[in-house]
Amino acid sequence: MKFLSTLLGVFVTLMMLTSAFATSEYSHEVVKYVQGGARPGGNGSKKRPFSSLADAEQHNWDVLFVLSSPFDLDGGITLKPGQKLIGEEDPTGIAVSPTQPTIINTGTTNGGNGVVVTGDATIKNIFFNNTNKNGIDTTQAENLTVQNVRITGFNQNPVLFSSFGIGGFEQKSGVTRLENVIISNPSGKGFSGIFESLSANGIHRKFLICNCEFTQLHEGIFIQVANPDTTSTLKIENSYFHDFFANGIGIFGLLFNNSQQTMLLKNSTFYNVGVGNGATIFVEPQQTSQLELKIDSSSFEEILIPNTAQGVIVDSFNNSSTTISVEHSTFTNMPAIEPASFDASSIKMEVEDSTFNNTPFAIEPASFDASSIDTLVKCSIGNNVTNFFTPLLFAGQQTNKLCGNTVSGGTFYTTNTGSSSAVELSTLEGNVFSGSIGFLVESPPAGVAWKLLEINAEHNCFNGGNAAGSIGFDVQSGNHGSIAIRAHENSFAGFVSDITDGGSSASYLVSKNFWGTPTKTCTSTSMCGQYQLCENNLCLGPTTNLTIPGFTGFIDASKPLSTSINCPSSCSPSQSGTQTPLPQTIKLSAEEMREMLEKKKAFPAQYQPTEAVQIP
Repeated sequence: MKFLSTLLGVFVTLMMLTSAFATSEYSHEVVKYVQGGARPGGNGSKKRPFSSLADAEQHNWDVLFVLSSPFDLDGGITLKPGQKLIGEEDPTGIAVSPTQPTIINTGTTNGGNGVVVTGDATIKNIFFNNTNKNGIDTTQAENLTVQNVRITGFNQNPVLFSSFGIGGFEQKSGVTRLENVIISNPSGKGFSGIFESLSANGIHRKFLICNCEFTQLHEGIFIQVANPDTTSTLKIENSYFHDFFANGIGIFGLLFNNSQQTMLLKNSTFYNVGVGNGATIFVEPQQTSQLELKIDSSSFEEILIPNTAQGVIVDSFNNSSTTISVEHSTFTNMPAIEPASFDASSIKMEVEDSTFNNTPFAIEPASFDASSIDTLVKCSIGNNVTNFFTPLLFAGQQTNKLCGNTVSGGTFYTTNTGSSSAVELSTLEGNVFSGSIGFLVESPPAGVAWKLLEINAEHNCFNGGNAAGSIGFDVQSGNHGSIAIRAHENSFAGFVSDITDGGSSASYLVSKNFWGTPTKTCTSTSMCGQYQLCENNLCLGPTTNLTIPGFTGFIDASKPLSTSINCPSSCSPSQSGTQTPLPQTIKLSAEEMREMLEKKKAFPAQYQPTEAVQIP
């Protein structure tokens, strides 16, 4: 008996120490308590907490602790500048706990929102569920921290349009930090998980999102920077976007009026996000705005209906300027990277140490009007891609360079889709391509001629695998204007036809290349093909070449090599590109999720984010 009494005493002491520890950081602030289902008339102490948020809102405090309860707190709350809303922590230390106190809003008090933030605020350890409008409204927020929070069921009243989990039409500069936050909306009524529209001139906001999860949404994050001299920085790290509704978008950005936006995405995963006609990332800078997009060590994958979702889309309009960097990342079962430049805009893009699997095309830059695109792709891998690099020129100018890539499938296809002002300068150096076509220049519309097309290839290895219809160079009919194809010290092997020209004006300066192991013997050059030489009793040079009537260019295939060049070694993604494993969440159907929430069940432990990566 004495032992049990001592044990109970130790337990009580530990609980008291734990409680004291939980509130010690707020010891210099006015602290009050609220609890769903508490007896009315409380004074805000821990023993006699307020019974409603409306009651708590009428009193002065710096920190409002929300005690756990099986009863929800209805009506939402508006936080005054500097106030903190802190839910009771889980005693086991789970970041997003099944026992979190719950705030709902089934009416119009506080605008139907769960929380309305004004000025600086901190929100921790709360479950926002079934709010008529937003989970957390940030229109008047300045510096906001949201940590260990779960939000779902927002926009329950469809009359309240444009509702979202967190966000607003921002009026002030500041920083929003999200850490260990889960946002979902199985009903499909809500708009975005996070919605931020910077609506005042000259404001500057940062959004730091770490170790968060977005699922069962139409849009994960929407950020609009619409006013002059306004800047936005979005940094996302170690976060998980998955299982969105059809045609969903993971991250959607809009820029206008000389605004600036920086998007930094690192060590994050997009899984089944844009099924149908959606996209994992879609950004549209307009009206002389400036965009910087950096993607590092992230994964993009579509499993539900492969190749229906788009990967990264950037459409730049009206003299806007965009830089794109993608490194150490993987794209699977989707068209991967699609930058397009319009209206004298410019895009500069670099892709490095990235992998593209089972995709119709890996990278497809498109230029329109008087715009320009400058692309560098290096040390990347294409596995079973239909087209690895596909520049499209509706007009404008493109400068492209591919270095040290290893590709199986389609390699380099270029198209002038309709402008006699199109200029393309492309360089391929040190690549290994295994596909049925080495180069393809597709037919342009009738009456369209290239202003300038130059393709320069050096120290590459092309292997057609002896596939039926395989072609080293395939320049289709109608390609006229100034076209120069230069290839020096490359290896072309396994092609049924080394050069096929449908009637163009291209100049092929393709001397000093290896064209496959020679099989035809000779005693003089007259015994060899049109562009071959007889050396050491073997016919060297391109074989089975086809040029149809109408070909007005020329082919110089002199000085053919008798042995293959040393093909470049594979340039695999480095160890620095290895991704940190993300939390494996349970895939729940909308039905299961709804049932779980209605019964107020806890999310399974596997559904919780891992320990947070600290945000600076």
